[in-house]
Amino acid sequence: MEYRKLIKFGNSSHIISLPNNWVKKHKLKKGDLIYFEENGSGELILNREIKKENSQITQTTIDIINKPVPTIEREILCAYTNNYDIINIVGDLKRCRKEIEIILGNLLALEIMEQTPNKIVVKDFLNLKEVSMDDNIRRIDLTTRSMFNYVKESLDKGVDNFDNISYLDTNVNKIRFLLYRAMNKCLKTNSLDLYPNIHSFIELLRYRLVINNLEDIADDCRRISRFLRKTKLRKNEKNDLKRLYYEIEDSYLKVMKAYYANSRELAHEVASNKDRIIEGCRKLFEKHDNKNFGVILEKYKGMESFIRNIARVVIDNEGANKK
Repeated sequence: MEYRKLIKFGNSSHIISLPNNWVKKHKLKKGDLIYFEENGSGELILNREIKKENSQITQTTIDIINKPVPTIEREILCAYTNNYDIINIVGDLKRCRKEIEIILGNLLALEIMEQTPNKIVVKDFLNLKEVSMDDNIRRIDLTTRSMFNYVKESLDKGVDNFDNISYLDTNVNKIRFLLYRAMNKCLKTNSLDLYPNIHSFIELLRYRLVINNLEDIADDCRRISRFLRKTKLRKNEKNDLKRLYYEIEDSYLKVMKAYYANSRELAHEVASNKDRIIEGCRKLFEKHDNKNFGVILEKYKGMESFIRNIARVVIDNEGANKK
């Protein structure tokens, strides 16, 4: 590896010399423009011309013959998050056309452009440059808070909110897959040009961890609501569940406050509560002999673990505030 000495040039610039062999290789001469960009690792990449974005349309084909619907869904999601412009779905559509249309309807910016008895052509109309990572994480957070409130209403008043919570969970998944697309684009191109405010792939990884854990929390809200729908709880059981649930909700609100404020101190406080809440779940499980009650407690434990994971993201962020 060669090195060059940095030389101050004027009041606001610095210069370095370029290796002569590199200059000759690229047929450069005095006065030529050289373009540079910073990659996700903080390195400067030099080019003799502006790197043109690849505008070639990409497409993939999914053959659904003899495949169950869950497999088809996973393959569609894979094509979606890998940013294919056109997705062709071919095979025995008569068997599961309705299910496929529901799957496609739950993915943002996809439109069905063509349908035949044996083929569906889907086109992507998304402009990833308009997708804000921070704004969409806030959308997931606000949706998850609404799910917490619906579960709380079910515990307080016995209201069946499963359908409302399931609808909100679907919205969380839509946003999650949208953000996966954006992150995969950055990883595939080895560039953070889409997000000038993200300065490294480590930061991108932190976003991914937060999104994953928020989605897991939302999933557990939905599962708790499903079990509340079919479980008959005695008054003392419901009171015990409410007390612990309020503590978990408080942990969630605090960890998101820590995340937005980059507060390590608050994140440490949240992380320290995890073992106490898990122990509270264990004691309630021993106290009440109810199978579904125990299942709900397992979801409580999962939620608190996911909350602690978000706290760890804040704690591990070297740029976070210590206060």
